[in-house]
Amino acid sequence: MPTDVSPEAAASAPTGTAPTPTTEAEWRQRQDALQEALGQHETLLDALQSRINGLTTDFVNRDDPSQRARLAADRQKALQELDRLRTQVAADRAALSDLLEQARRAGVPAGWLR
Repeated sequence: MPTDVSPEAAASAPTGTAPTPTTEAEWRQRQDALQEALGQHETLLDALQSRINGLTTDFVNRDDPSQRARLAADRQKALQELDRLRTQVAADRAALSDLLEQARRAGVPAGWLR
């Protein structure tokens, strides 16, 4: 079944590689977007670590086996999410580093990305 896609939607659809920015505003916009994503993921990482610490404390202080089992399951889910977020933060940092390297290779003035 064919789908109708507007030219604007097609132009904004993500592709394998983004075109290289050409102006200072484009470079800054890409850097700002990467830094914002990194900041959000780091904040989520810190909040999740606090949740894990709280779940661990609750687990240790409970005597009821059913409550402990529920807390252990919640903690395990949080630990899996923590691993995923750590991977995402590493990817965000790598993307930001790649952008800076791409800018260096493109001869972008250093002041544009400070």
